[in-house]
Amino acid sequence: MKRTNTLLTILTLTFIHASSAVGHTVANPAAEPQALTPPYLSEFPSPERVMSAMQVADPRETALRQMGAFYQLTQIIKTLSGSREFRGFTPDEGRIIGAYDLAHYNVAQAADKSFPGPAGGSGKFSEQTPYRFGRWDPRFGIEGIQTFKTFLSPGLKAEFDKIIQSDNARRAARAQSDRTTSVAPQPTTAAPQQSAAVKPGSQEELRRCVASGRSQRVCFSEVMGNGLDQLTGISLKQPLALGPRMTGDYSSAGGFRLIFQPDKVTMVCRGVPSPRPYTVEITNTQTLVQVQDGTKPVVFSLTQDGKLAGSGSIRVTGQVPAGSRTEETAGMTTQKTTRERQLAPGEERNYPNAQRNGQVYTVKEDASEFVYGPTGTRTVTDYVTKTADCNLGLMTPTGPTPLPPDIESPFGLITTIFSGASVLMKGGSTEAAAREMLNLDKAPPPGLRMTGRYAGASGFSITFHPESATVACGDAERAREYAVQRTGNQVLLKIQDSANPLTLQLKPDGSLFGEGTAQVNGRVMTGTTDDPNNPFVFAPKSGSCSVGSLLGGGAVTANTVASTSTSPSASAPAAASAPAPPNTGNATPVAAPASLSIQSGFGAQPGVVDPLAGKMILVIRDSFENILATAVSTPPGSSTRALTAWARACETRHPSCQQGIELVRPHLVASAQLDGAGRFTFPNARSGTYYLVGQTSYNGLHLVWNLRVDLKPGANSVTLDQRNTTPIDR
Repeated sequence: MKRTNTLLTILTLTFIHASSAVGHTVANPAAEPQALTPPYLSEFPSPERVMSAMQVADPRETALRQMGAFYQLTQIIKTLSGSREFRGFTPDEGRIIGAYDLAHYNVAQAADKSFPGPAGGSGKFSEQTPYRFGRWDPRFGIEGIQTFKTFLSPGLKAEFDKIIQSDNARRAARAQSDRTTSVAPQPTTAAPQQSAAVKPGSQEELRRCVASGRSQRVCFSEVMGNGLDQLTGISLKQPLALGPRMTGDYSSAGGFRLIFQPDKVTMVCRGVPSPRPYTVEITNTQTLVQVQDGTKPVVFSLTQDGKLAGSGSIRVTGQVPAGSRTEETAGMTTQKTTRERQLAPGEERNYPNAQRNGQVYTVKEDASEFVYGPTGTRTVTDYVTKTADCNLGLMTPTGPTPLPPDIESPFGLITTIFSGASVLMKGGSTEAAAREMLNLDKAPPPGLRMTGRYAGASGFSITFHPESATVACGDAERAREYAVQRTGNQVLLKIQDSANPLTLQLKPDGSLFGEGTAQVNGRVMTGTTDDPNNPFVFAPKSGSCSVGSLLGGGAVTANTVASTSTSPSASAPAAASAPAPPNTGNATPVAAPASLSIQSGFGAQPGVVDPLAGKMILVIRDSFENILATAVSTPPGSSTRALTAWARACETRHPSCQQGIELVRPHLVASAQLDGAGRFTFPNARSGTYYLVGQTSYNGLHLVWNLRVDLKPGANSVTLDQRNTTPIDR
C-alpha cells in the first residue's frame, strides 16, 4: 500500500510539472479561448484530464492505461494531420504532441521506479504495451481503453475512420495488383531489350532495387554505399569471388564455431574469434570449404545432411575483451554568450533598451557559437590478444548468420538502426524492433549460397545477393528466395517462385544452365504515397526469356542492376569477362585497382593495449596542414604550424577551431576504425595521392598523423609509428 501511495504521489507531482512545463499547450476550451490550428485540436484533452479519466483501482493498470491513452491520442493527431506528419506539424499540433509525449515519459519513469518488469524479468514495466495498437488495427481507440468515446466527438472519429479506410483501400488495391501481375502477366513476343546501365548510387538504382521486392533497409544500405564508393574512389567492401559461398552458424561439441558471411568466416575457439577468408569448391563427389589459416588451409566437408566435418586440431589467436575504462570525449558544443554591439546612427529607435555612451548607442544581444571542447565521458572496452586450442569434428548448423551481412558498413549500420527505430515509432515492441534490425526472420538457412551476376545471350540474368536472387528478363526484375542443393552428382539452383519456379544446374566450369523459357513478373516504381507502411506505387512489368547457359560476369561488391549488352552476339563474351566500369559518359580511363593496408608500428606487448587500437583514421585528398592554413592564422614570420595553431584554438574554444573542422569535410575520402591490433585494409581503392589523418596518446604525448601516401596499382602498405607523426609544438 505504501508503494502504491508513493506511485500516485509521483504521478501527481510529475504531471503538475508537465502541465507547467508546457503551459496551456493542450487545448482546454474553458481556459484557452483562442483558436487553434487546425480547429479540431480544441477537442483534445489536457494531460490532467487523461490521467484522471484513465485511473482505476489497480495502480499498475492505471499506468498502462495512461500510457496507452497518450500514445493513441498522439497517433490520432498524426493521422488527422495527413502529409504534415512527414513534412512538419503546425505549431499547435507540435505543442500538443510534445505535451502528450512528455506525459507518457513521466508516467513510464514513475511506474518503472515502483513496479517490477513483466514476470519479474529484467525488462522494464513500461515496456508492456497492451493498448499500443497500430492506428490501422481495428482495436485502436476502441478495445481496452475507449479513447474516442472518452475524449473525442463522433464527428472526429468519423474523419479518422475515413482516412484509415482510404489507406486500407489503397493497400488492398496494391495487393490485388501484385497478385494479378503474378497470376496473369502480360506476355511478350520477343526478348526485351535492356536499358542502359544504371549508375551505382543513383536514384534509379534505388528505385529498381525496391521495385524488385528487396527490403528498403537493404536497398538503402547498398545504394548509398555504392554512391559513396563512386564519389570517393575508395571502397570498404571486400570484393566477392564469383560462385558458391556459405552462410549460417555452425558449432561443434568441443567449443569450436564457424560463422559465415559472404566475404569471410569467423572461427571462434572457446570464445576467441578470428576472421578468415574462405573458398568453396564443388566437385562431382563432394563440397569442400577451405578456410585460410596461416600457410595451409583448414578443410571442412559439407555432408549430405547439411553438417560440416573436419579433423585434427586448430589454434586460434584473436582479440578478446579485457575490461573497460572511462575516457573523456570531445566535440562541438553550443556556447551561449552576451555581446555588446554599437548601433548605427538612427538605429537606436528600434531598441528601447539601448544605452547611450556619449555620442553612440550600444545594445546587449544574446549570441551562440559552436566551440570544440569536452562533451562528457564514454566507456571504452579494452582488448588483449588471446590464443585458444580446439579439436575439430562434426559441426552442426545452429541457425542463420547472427548479424546482417552489411552490418559492418557505415550505411548498413545506419539503416539497421533506423529500421529498428521505425518499428518502435509505429508502436512495435523492442523484440519486434530487434528482429527487424537483425533481419533474422528473412535470413537464409545455413548452407550453400551464390554470389555474382550470371547472364545469357537472350537478356536473361540472375544477380545473387546474401538474402535473395534478382531474376531479370530485360527490364523486368524480381527478387526471389533461392536454395542451392546437391542431388547425387548434380548441384541444383532452385529459384522459389510459386507461379514460375525455376531450376538451374551449376556446371563444373562454373556456369549455370537451365532449360526452356523463364517468365519474369516484375514491376516498376511509378509514384509514392503518404502511407509509411506502403510508401510506393508500382506498375507491372513482365518479360519472357529463354534461359540456356548463363556465364558469370566477374566479382561483384554490391547490388548490381547494370544489364548485359542488348546485342545477343555481344552478350556472351561480355558476361565471361571482368565487368567494365559503369558508363558515365566520360572517356577518361579508369585507374588500375589498388589496396592500402594500415598497421601499427608500436609493437605488440602481452597485456598492453596498442595505442592505435580502435582509433579512427581519416583519408583526405589534401594535407591537413594545407587545409587548416586557409582558416587558421599564424603570426607573420612564425614557424608555428597551422595544425598546432588549430589545436590550440580548439583548446581555448576559439571560433577558428570550428572553421577548421568544416574545411576538412569537402576533402574527406573515407574513414576507418582500426582493429584491436591497430590494423585495417582498404581493399578497393584508386591509385593517387592521399593523406592519412589520425591521433592518439602515447607515453603522455599527443601524437597526430598527417601522412602522405602515394597509392600505386596493386598492394600498398603503411606503418604508423612515432617517427612519421606531425610534431605539435607545446
